[in-house]
Amino acid sequence: NNEVAKQENTQVSQKKDFDKYLADSLTEVKEALPENFNKARFVQNSLAFIHTENGRKIMRTHGNQVIPNLLKGAYLGLDFLNKECYLVPFKNELNFMIDYRGAKKLAKTYAIREIKDISAEIVRADDEFDYWNEDGEPKFTFRPKLSSKSKMIGAFAYVKYADGGVQVEYIDKEELDKIKSKSKTSNKGAWVEFPNEMYKKCVIHRLCKKIEINFDKPKQKELFDDDMAIATDPKEIRENDKDENANQQDFTEIIEQEEAQEEKAKDEV
Repeated sequence: NNEVAKQENTQVSQKKDFDKYLADSLTEVKEALPENFNKARFVQNSLAFIHTENGRKIMRTHGNQVIPNLLKGAYLGLDFLNKECYLVPFKNELNFMIDYRGAKKLAKTYAIREIKDISAEIVRADDEFDYWNEDGEPKFTFRPKLSSKSKMIGAFAYVKYADGGVQVEYIDKEELDKIKSKSKTSNKGAWVEFPNEMYKKCVIHRLCKKIEINFDKPKQKELFDDDMAIATDPKEIRENDKDENANQQDFTEIIEQEEAQEEKAKDEV
């Protein structure tokens, strides 16, 4: 009982260490955060994220880069636990990426022209899909065949504005695969685990270039533009700013200690 209590106290202490460090980091950059940013919720969800299987792995391999990349999600008001954005390891570098869900959220939040709906869809060979211009206005029809097993031929994204206007973007499979092939993580991570979501992300990012977006903070525009560049031209990925990661506490030890304690507890049982 004493040993179990000791382990629980250690885990609580480690949790507070991470909570405090992330909270302090958010306080330091509060002027760059969105107006309605919920600091407590972001810290809580970030903590839950790093204790997922993927989060633990990232902490072990890129622990000192986690906090700076979590802050990028905070600048945009996106949630890692809700899969609005990701942390993607590549060798010694940890990359921040916006999911297509996050791109939709940002477009709806900051578009100058009020958005009623924005989404992206995968198009398969036996789906009914067409888009055209009618009197200078984009139009489209999409009737997907339920439970279709036919091959994917492309992806499209659309935005419907509150004033009745529509914009459409379509990318065929060949071009999507060219975008994928240029990615440093084309054979791992999200491209392997969630390929359809990544294809949707590519086309919705292309669509977002047509949407007039006015962010509240300069940092938001910088991060959003960087991520859109990655989706369309991975060569434009900027190198990590070494100063940004300087003097960051390495939290890898927290995860390793917790896992060691879990293994010890199993052995004792």
